[in-house]
Amino acid sequence: MRVRVESDHGTGWTADASAGGMFFVLPETIEEGTELSFSLVLPREGQEQRLQCRARVIRTKPGKEGIGVAAELVSWEFEDTAPNP
Repeated sequence: MRVRVESDHGTGWTADASAGGMFFVLPETIEEGTELSFSLVLPREGQEQRLQCRARVIRTKPGKEGIGVAAELVSWEFEDTAPNP
């Protein structure tokens, strides 16, 4: 399942993910070693749930559809979607 990735480097999608990291594709080049903040946009009961992530770029790989980014997750948390009273 592809999950949308939104960052300051553009919008892309996941290609692979594990507990410690992930590989995703973005439209813009990112230098190895960069700490990157991004959101994973997950489907949830007809809505979208955002998982806010920080990761360190381990390596990049140019491809036909964009720049592949292998990143080690540093932190993550779900965005609060509870309605405000």
